[in-house]
Amino acid sequence: MTALLPSPTVLETTVAGLAIRAERKGDGPIVVVLHHSFGSPGWLPFYDDLAADFTVIVPHLPGFGLSDRPDWARHPRDLALLLRHWLRKQTDDAVTLVGCGFGGWLAAEMATMAPDAIGRLVLVGAAGLVPATGRILDQMGIRGKESLFPSDLSAGEKQRVALARAMARHPRILIADEPTGNLDPVAATQIFGLLREINARGALVLVATHAEDWVRRHPGRVIRLERGILRSDAPEGDPSATAEVLPR
Repeated sequence: MTALLPSPTVLETTVAGLAIRAERKGDGPIVVVLHHSFGSPGWLPFYDDLAADFTVIVPHLPGFGLSDRPDWARHPRDLALLLRHWLRKQTDDAVTLVGCGFGGWLAAEMATMAPDAIGRLVLVGAAGLVPATGRILDQMGIRGKESLFPSDLSAGEKQRVALARAMARHPRILIADEPTGNLDPVAATQIFGLLREINARGALVLVATHAEDWVRRHPGRVIRLERGILRSDAPEGDPSATAEVLPR
């Protein structure tokens, strides 16, 4: 005969003037479970299994179920910040944090803002995570091309593959040598657009090109070389700036 554990205890903790309610059960190291975006499904048999060896705490996320809604919150990180302060009031020890769906997104945010508070992080179908490879393929427009040989790709697709390979390791500096060479205007526009996006995400992008029209369409710092001699160095927004001619 299986012994039944007592019903969970309902807790209420005030954080930033908001009431965050949770259910707690069991004894041992603490496991905190963050629920899906559809709300807390109530106390599950899964929680009882964990409570046999752990102290299980299942909060109602801010704005869900029995917890107050923070009207000022605009991003999941705002909710994660509230939960971080809530967790600090539960224990000073590092906990095992389990995030399911939307709760996984919040759990990942909490782990980045307070890694010392999280002993183990378990994500179950977490929302908001960026896949290691698929996102780059989607951004470069080559999803579905993974199994093709180079001879099966167009010139523009080959350029995108080269960019994808370069971006796979999230470099801080990207050097592109004639990235639009042998491309039609449509493909060249797409490649320059991708380079601008990469730059906007924080990477330094250095492009070597003879395409004067693309330089004018995509403003930035422009350094002009002629036969190995520096002819001008124009900061972004100042095309009139020139540099002293320097010998090789």
